[in-house]
Amino acid sequence: MVSTTNQIIKIFLVDDNRFFLEGLAYIIATNQQLQVVGTANTGKEALKKIDQSNPNVVVTDLVLPDINGIRLAKEILNKKNNVRVIVLSIYKDPEFIKAAKKVGVFAYLYKDESVDQLNRTIIEAYLSLSSQPTKKV
Repeated sequence: MVSTTNQIIKIFLVDDNRFFLEGLAYIIATNQQLQVVGTANTGKEALKKIDQSNPNVVVTDLVLPDINGIRLAKEILNKKNNVRVIVLSIYKDPEFIKAAKKVGVFAYLYKDESVDQLNRTIIEAYLSLSSQPTKKV
């Protein structure tokens, strides 16, 4: 487990599959360094709640019922420069990855990767906030 900061990292999760969303929130909550500050099932709901919860990192699915995760990331990043976005998806299409990189997503991870990989990426995203904007995609 990567532990490189004494700060609690605030995470916001977006996924239209409630079962997956709740499971992911539960798993992330087992890491004392990470705190889930909000969840949403749609992009529009996420945009409203993100302003209120002020997360450090947003983890979003690519496919949402109203807007896609790339458009959501673009809207978040246009409004907030003190947040990083990670796309977590089942889709391994290089075009999706390229589109995510173009809007400034920090990382594009696959849902079949390990929880440890997701946690490491969240921490790396948080640590990048104190340096120049970086893109890991």
